[in-house]
Amino acid sequence: MKNRKFKVPVVYSFSGEFFISAPSQAMAEKYVENHCGLTLGPVHSTLPETDVDWSFSSHPAKKVGRAAPVK
Repeated sequence: MKNRKFKVPVVYSFSGEFFISAPSQAMAEKYVENHCGLTLGPVHSTLPETDVDWSFSSHPAKKVGRAAPVK
């Protein structure tokens, strides 16, 4: 039986928090927006290279939440 190609949509999501020292809540949010980020590591599969390919951006979309004081 000959293999056929399939496109399988996937969403990988990750989240976390930055703890920022800033003079104000607005500046803390701005610092994160302008100076913090991360990228996805290498995409990998245990399938043979001839059987799989991928199309993933290594830079996720960034949505900065509302800053809150740490108690």
